[in-house]
Amino acid sequence: EFFCICIQLLNKTWREMKATAQDFQKVLDVVREQIVRVLDQLPTSFETFRSKINSLTYTEINRLWENERLVKEGQGAQLKPIIELREQIKPEIVDLIRQQRLLYLMAGTRFAKYNARSGRVREKFWYWRLAPNHKALHYGDCGESETLALEQLP
Repeated sequence: EFFCICIQLLNKTWREMKATAQDFQKVLDVVREQIVRVLDQLPTSFETFRSKINSLTYTEINRLWENERLVKEGQGAQLKPIIELREQIKPEIVDLIRQQRLLYLMAGTRFAKYNARSGRVREKFWYWRLAPNHKALHYGDCGESETLALEQLP
C-alpha cells in the first residue's frame, strides 16, 4: 500500500515538474522530501498518509525549500561587509556569466524539433551555433548525437 502511494506520488510529481529523463534525480529528491515531511507528522493510517502526501505538492516543497534557504542565508547575508563584497564583485560575476553564455552559444547546442500538430518529432533535431563575430545564428538539421561544424550550417 505504501509503495503504491509513493509510486503514484512519483508520477504526480513528475507531471507537476514537467520533467524529462535528465530530471529524474531531482524528481526523486522532491519525492523523498515529500515522503519524509509527511512521515515526520506521524500519520496514523495509510489514508491519512495519502491525504497529507497529496496536499504536499512540488510547488509547496519548492516554496518550503526557498523559505528555508532564505532563513539560512538571511542570518548572515544582511551584514554590511557581505553586502559591500557582493556589490564589489557583482560586475565581474555578471561579465563572467555573459562570457560563459556566449561561449556556450558559440560551441553550439542541439534542440528537439517540434511541429504544431503532434508536438515533438522523434529523432529529428536542430543544431544551432552562434557565429564567432556574435552577429548571426547558424542552424541546420542534425542527428541525435551529431555535432555540426560552423561550415556545415547555413
